[in-house]
Amino acid sequence: MSKDQELAKKLLKGKEVFKGKYVERYKVSTGSLQLDIATEGGIGAGIHRLCGENEGGKTAESLVILDNFLKSKGTKPRKGIFINAEFRLSKQKRSSVSFDFVDQSKITEWNEGSCLILDTNSYETSASLTDAMVNEQDFQYCIVIDSLDALIPDGDVNKSFSDSHKVAGGAVIASTLSKRISIPTRKFGHMVIFISQVRSKIHQGMGHAPAEQINSTGGNALLHASDYILEFKAKRNQGNLLKEADGMVNLLKNKKFGHMAFAKICKSENESTGYTVEYPIKYVKNVGRIWVEKEVFDLMKITGVFEGTTWLSLPEDMDDPIYDFAKKMNVKLEKPIKLQGEKAWVAHLEENPELTEMFYSYLANLLV
Repeated sequence: MSKDQELAKKLLKGKEVFKGKYVERYKVSTGSLQLDIATEGGIGAGIHRLCGENEGGKTAESLVILDNFLKSKGTKPRKGIFINAEFRLSKQKRSSVSFDFVDQSKITEWNEGSCLILDTNSYETSASLTDAMVNEQDFQYCIVIDSLDALIPDGDVNKSFSDSHKVAGGAVIASTLSKRISIPTRKFGHMVIFISQVRSKIHQGMGHAPAEQINSTGGNALLHASDYILEFKAKRNQGNLLKEADGMVNLLKNKKFGHMAFAKICKSENESTGYTVEYPIKYVKNVGRIWVEKEVFDLMKITGVFEGTTWLSLPEDMDDPIYDFAKKMNVKLEKPIKLQGEKAWVAHLEENPELTEMFYSYLANLLV
């Protein structure tokens, strides 16, 4: 044994290390074509943070990622955990995704591909469960904590409001937990998503910008520990409401049917940091979902997939690469589709989800 081997053995003797094999890297779709393009295919194993204003879309986006995580195949069986610390996971929000929820009263039914809901705001319970699960190597877990700000240490629960409580508790919670889970989360292929609330900005003085990377609670620990940080803006003004082609939405006469969502990439694994991605949200049964069909149509138009101006059609040349891609996806495109305008194309995509999926994959491969 060489001197360096002897030294390494001596230093590592009796030390705690994370044993186990590295899991192959993967990507999970964000549900938005434009956000997938910005993140080069979605987000993968690691610690991610969704923050921003109320009604900005943080919880909805976490559910989409969780759903896609469970649907996609990994190197190991996959399960989900949703820590419902704010107790705001309504039936409407649950219905916006297709996976099965299992609450803690039916934990024996928590099988592969399902999600366990944990209704608690206990920091110790949430942290202990997260820490234990990310060290698990027989399964891959996607754990969502909604929200970090709603967690409270058990020691503070029974205190009166006149008693002292821990100052900067959210930052301490985030710091301790992120240190514990950082290595095993990435090494064993898990995903942990922290949702954070917005906070007031503290300015340094007249004319100075706030001395912070993002406008949310949690301290600096999560800034360093996170792989991706997305900050959501809730711009529900008249100009950002989705409207019919023939005029503006009049809230007194017409029911709004969607809005534009804004997600700023505050930290990334590529060079997309600083970008703000806009994508459409459509209301279905009073629940917003990413309007993928409109996203696909808009990018097909921008990238020159269509031929024509009023009547938009796929290329007449059957040797065009799009037809080869369709064959690989097992989608039949025997002749060019020709439809009049955006409304007709979006409706056609909504009626043919396999076509939407094919165009989504084609554009993602083209632009990533």
